[in-house]
Amino acid sequence: MQLKNIVLHGNHMVASSLSFAMFPDQLAHFQSVLMFLWFLLIPYWTILIISLVGLESPSTMCADTVSSSERSRIMRQVRSKDTTPEMYVRRALHAAGFRFRLHDKRLPGNPDLVLTKYRTVVFVQGCLWHWHGCRHSRMPSSNTNYWQRKISRNVERDARNATVLSEMGWRVELVWECEMNAATTELIERLSGLVRQ
Repeated sequence: MQLKNIVLHGNHMVASSLSFAMFPDQLAHFQSVLMFLWFLLIPYWTILIISLVGLESPSTMCADTVSSSERSRIMRQVRSKDTTPEMYVRRALHAAGFRFRLHDKRLPGNPDLVLTKYRTVVFVQGCLWHWHGCRHSRMPSSNTNYWQRKISRNVERDARNATVLSEMGWRVELVWECEMNAATTELIERLSGLVRQ
């Protein structure tokens, strides 16, 4: 088998003139293997060219389309208070006749709702940030190590705060974002049970 000429057109490789002493099905197989190898190597050629030209190191390439200062500004706007799930729980509890304080800094973890009369604190948790393990808890695909460390610290801090609050005599209630409707209804039923006691 002798390959005389290969012509490249964009991302397609065409063997323009081949002299083979083989059957047509073997020729088709050879061409498909050649195409497979070419497409397999495209990412490596791209990285090699970028690193040779010196545009940016492949290890530092990022899909982010904004500057780091702009990304910081955007991330600062992610709210930790008065989120949509938290507002839903607050409205439901208020409509059921329960009164509460918001984000009491005197308690560990600054609970979202503090029902002093019932010695109960409520945390309304986002499934990703506090890692519920449900379908909403998907680890971001970029910068995975950073997110794993950050989220694991959040989980550890949540457990530590819940333990301290329990030791202080508070009932700790969690409402997860994905279970907001059902969990809020159950919370109201449990609090109503405390009223009847």
